Amino acid sequence: MAERSTGMEHAGWVLVVDDDPEMRDSLSGFLQSQGFPVLPARDGATAQALLRQNHRPGVILLDLVLPDTSGLQLLPQLRQQAPDVPVVAMSLSLAQLAEARAAGVEATLVKPFDPDEVLAIVARWLAQ
Repeated sequence: MAERSTGMEHAGWVLVVDDDPEMRDSLSGFLQSQGFPVLPARDGATAQALLRQNHRPGVILLDLVLPDTSGLQLLPQLRQQAPDVPVVAMSLSLAQLAEARAAGVEATLVKPFDPDEVLAIVARWLAQ
């Protein structure tokens, strides 16, 4: 198995955008325990700031309900800043996830997460 890069200059890390501190910390901690470097963002503005600082993730996990904007409203802005980075929408709402699929996200995750599904989705892009 190929060794994963831990440097953020590479695309081998995950941007986790979620306003719920418990969810963000839990998901970030889980991914880190599996060897994936993670940068957490509590809102859309923080996520955009990280991308402006030339942090290019291998994949973005995007909560669809954020305090400063909806994930669906943020999606085009993220695509503009990082057009080649896959986005995975996260929500409790199946209707929101259907909207996100229609908007072109690469995958969706239903909260609460199945750890194996999270790993499969993240590994899919970071293994490339």
